[in-house]
Amino acid sequence: MRGIKKTTKPVIDDNNYLSSIREKIRVIYNDVSNLPRQLDLIGKSTDELNVYAEKIEDVGLSHSYIFEKIETELKNIFASVQVLSESSDMSVSFVERFSEATENITKYYGNAIDNLSVIPERINRTGSDIVKLQESFAKIKTITDEILRISKKTEETSRNAGIKAFHAGDQGKGFEVVAQEMEKLAKVSFEASENIPKIIDKIDEENISLNKDINQSKEHIDYIIKSIDSSRIFMKNIKNETNDIVNNFNSVKILIEKENERKNSILNINNKMEAIAKFIVVFTSRIKNFSESATNIMEDLFTYKNAFFDLLNSSLTKDKEAERKILDSFKGFKMFKTLFENYADFQEQLDNLSKEFKSQAEELLELTKSADGEIEGLNSDMKMLEDISKKLKESHTVIGKNIDDIGVESQNIIDHIDSLTKLFENSNNSLNRINLLLKELESSTEKIKIVFKRTKILSLYAGIEAAKSGKFKSELEIIVNDLKMLSSNSEELVKDIDRIKNGMRNTFVVTNANSVKTSKIMDQTKKLVDFAITNGRNVSNILSQLNLLIQEVSRAVQNQKNIIDSMRSIIGDEFIKQTGKINGYLDEMESLIDKNKEYIGEIRKLSDIEPPKIRRKATTERHIFRYYIGGMPRTLLPFMSGDATSSSYLYPAVIGLTQYSKGVNILPSVAKGWDISIDGKTITFDLRQDIHFHSGKTLTAEDVEFTLYKIASSPNYFQIIHIKGVEDYYNKNSSEIPGISVINKYTIKIELIRPYMPIFQNLAVAPLGIIPSNEDIYIKTDNNTKRIVSCGPYKTVEFNDNFIKYESFKDYFVGQPFIDEVIAYIKLEKEQKTYDMFINGELDYIDLYGENLRKILQDKKYAPFVVKSYDLGTQYLGFNMKTEGPFKNKLLRMAACYIIDRKKYLKEVMKSSSIPAKGIFPPSMAVYNQKLKGYYYDEEKAISLARQAGFGPGTKEKAIITMSGTEKGAQDRYKFFREAFLKIGIELELKVYPWTEFLERVHSGQSEVFTLGWSADTADPDNFLFPLFYSKNKGDSGNTCFYENEKVDKLIFAGMAERDPVKRIQIYRNAEKIILEDAPLVPLSHGLNYGIFQPYVKNSFLHPLSIFRPHYFWYDK
Repeated sequence: MRGIKKTTKPVIDDNNYLSSIREKIRVIYNDVSNLPRQLDLIGKSTDELNVYAEKIEDVGLSHSYIFEKIETELKNIFASVQVLSESSDMSVSFVERFSEATENITKYYGNAIDNLSVIPERINRTGSDIVKLQESFAKIKTITDEILRISKKTEETSRNAGIKAFHAGDQGKGFEVVAQEMEKLAKVSFEASENIPKIIDKIDEENISLNKDINQSKEHIDYIIKSIDSSRIFMKNIKNETNDIVNNFNSVKILIEKENERKNSILNINNKMEAIAKFIVVFTSRIKNFSESATNIMEDLFTYKNAFFDLLNSSLTKDKEAERKILDSFKGFKMFKTLFENYADFQEQLDNLSKEFKSQAEELLELTKSADGEIEGLNSDMKMLEDISKKLKESHTVIGKNIDDIGVESQNIIDHIDSLTKLFENSNNSLNRINLLLKELESSTEKIKIVFKRTKILSLYAGIEAAKSGKFKSELEIIVNDLKMLSSNSEELVKDIDRIKNGMRNTFVVTNANSVKTSKIMDQTKKLVDFAITNGRNVSNILSQLNLLIQEVSRAVQNQKNIIDSMRSIIGDEFIKQTGKINGYLDEMESLIDKNKEYIGEIRKLSDIEPPKIRRKATTERHIFRYYIGGMPRTLLPFMSGDATSSSYLYPAVIGLTQYSKGVNILPSVAKGWDISIDGKTITFDLRQDIHFHSGKTLTAEDVEFTLYKIASSPNYFQIIHIKGVEDYYNKNSSEIPGISVINKYTIKIELIRPYMPIFQNLAVAPLGIIPSNEDIYIKTDNNTKRIVSCGPYKTVEFNDNFIKYESFKDYFVGQPFIDEVIAYIKLEKEQKTYDMFINGELDYIDLYGENLRKILQDKKYAPFVVKSYDLGTQYLGFNMKTEGPFKNKLLRMAACYIIDRKKYLKEVMKSSSIPAKGIFPPSMAVYNQKLKGYYYDEEKAISLARQAGFGPGTKEKAIITMSGTEKGAQDRYKFFREAFLKIGIELELKVYPWTEFLERVHSGQSEVFTLGWSADTADPDNFLFPLFYSKNKGDSGNTCFYENEKVDKLIFAGMAERDPVKRIQIYRNAEKIILEDAPLVPLSHGLNYGIFQPYVKNSFLHPLSIFRPHYFWYDK
């Protein structure tokens, strides 16, 4: 094999030919000598534009989060207003109940006072009656004393009469009998009269007690009346404060109505602000995308400018291939012009976008100021609400104090009523006892009356008997007359007693009735006071609830004040300042764009130069680029390619709607531009009209639609699963994809389920390369096809077991590449080694590792041409999570992660420059976590975990490890893993399959343990976690471990939607932590790739995604 394929041409014998050509080249060179300087100026300006675009994007993202904060605070304000409104309505209801309860208390206390007001008169009347009774008792006592005297006198007179009658002999016998009878009656009268003072003394005792009770009752009554008067004053205070509360709550309602009006105004402003804020978020991304695209195009412009000038210079200084160099230099110039117009178009779009953006930013600023004004109005309302809140608290305090005072007075009233009740019970008891004593008095007076009646009769008999007594007549008549006089006096005294007694009876009846009535009044009064106290408790409960509502209102007011202060800070200190920053950056961008327009105009003047004519008979040599990939591609159908090896064979021939630059930045490709909707979910692609397929067909939107439908039905559907309807189409639940629609011949629109910015990276990968809709191999999904038909820089011309040959595509939209032919070797002939072939000039590039890398770095001839790139991939040992083998046990999988000595494996087995992996993500990605401890070699820990799982040294549980390649090539790796796994009780058996069959077994879940790697299609962490660990991507789609975790699924989707780079990184790190804990695989290594190009290959580089871009290379020999 050779690097140069010669075609024999007639020898040029005209020595002046080359000189004349070079002279023309010198003229052209002079004409374009300013091009590098002007391009440098444009490059510098573009870099500055990119800086401002990044600043705008940062501010745009900041704007977005600030606006989210504003929206949150607005929701808080609206919620706070709602709380205030509800609390106010409830408070008014409670105040009405409170007012009703206090009115009831006032009414009950009023009725109690009305009742109590008659009691003093009744008590006074009772006292007056008792005084009368006491006077009557005194009179009766006086009369009784007189009756006692008469009774004694009657007894003496009767005794003397008896003596006289005795001396009278027979004549005095009748008189003697009468005298004896009279003496007996006098004794009875004396005894009855003697008992009456005793009764009256007892009545006096009861009267004294009764008087005492009455006097004490008066004191209690006076205190009760004073307490009720005080309570009425307290109730009046409560009523006044209640009225104030009602008025204040009515004021709150009025302010809330104003707030609701402001709320609606703010809501309208916010809706407009939200639309503009979304516009800003999208447009900042668009500005950044345009700016990045312009920057990336600038990189290619410099590439092709360098090719142009380097090849021109070389043609002037070297005779070898001078004509070819001239032709290639103008190829470079043509590509430069094509890309330059693309750049100019981006600048124009960026200019228009900037102006539109600025207009929206200015409108946003005005709306923000309006919102700020409304917020200031809310702030003013807040101050009034704060004052009202303070008044409500003060009123509550006053009411609480008065209710407490009423409580104290009510308790005193109850205590005094209870004392009064006892006093009235005592009084009633005294009256009852007096009543009994009066009956006893009546009994005594009745006896006296009877005695006096009989005495009167006996006096008559005594007169008759005295007349019969002869000489004793005169003496006896004197006695008779005395007895008559005593009898007559006694009769009058008894009549006085009857009169007094009857008066007393009447007085007692009145007094007793008055006492009973007073007791009833007291019972009613106590009930009224009890009702008042019960209502007081109800008032206290309502007041407690009202207090809670007042506190809620107060909290809501304070909370709203804090929210408003926060809002004012956010809008004034953050949002307006950030919007001002955007305007400032846009001014700077417009200035830079204006400068660029001048530079673009200058460069366009140079675009008309024509290359000198090269003789048809000139000797030209085909430039062939040869490199070794290794491994048969599983398929050459782009949409069916699911492995890195197959994709490597696709990249020279395919391009997508977007494509990668020399780095991982995205360039417009089939799509010359795109527009993103404000919600970020609709992307409209504007397609180039000069794209041709290798078959000659001109690309249209129908071809893009056809391609997307083919992808949606393939294992690569996950790359576009975010397009609406793709998942249903893949699962055959629908025959249409509503998220894909052709607008016109050169415009296609996709609708996403959710905003998903990594879509542009996904659209650049080889499996998403655009294919023609009229090719049978694609229509029929011919997996055995030996050609690739797309619109990339190279087209396939030959495919066999050893290599795939590509030829430069003259209709490639940028321009025909410098390299005429590319050969990608699938396998080498027996005993051939890439290193030797490179040294012998049979390969133009080889990968370097191990001993070959060491030798090349020590070779002064080749060392300067070594290139390197950090790999965006991870090599791993995978476990099939759906098998029932020993590795179904999580603890054993974790043991496997600790038992591998990665450093030893890389150094002694792989002889690799790769670095040990402790987690999922490689260090070349921004998401890589330096602080992650992850997995490392720890034999003791591994054995401990294995034992916990029921395994360990000596158990020798069988497991099959599957590898690709040859038996011989796999042995070293197998021996290393077997030795390590024996320490945790697992005995590995090796199964080796060719690459294609190996992948089929792994993807179909037929492998228990396997070695595999994942090289990211993009530099986005989503491209790692979504294909490898999303539960619905099992098998061909990348999840070869058949791993499933709902939490990880949620985090993956959260990462897709998150726009904040810092938050996004944290989301993916959290997902990585969970995955490592589940241990579905053993992370082994991350690659640091080295390679070397032949010295004549110019503009050589290693792509971070391990893909070859030979259309960027040219030869200079």
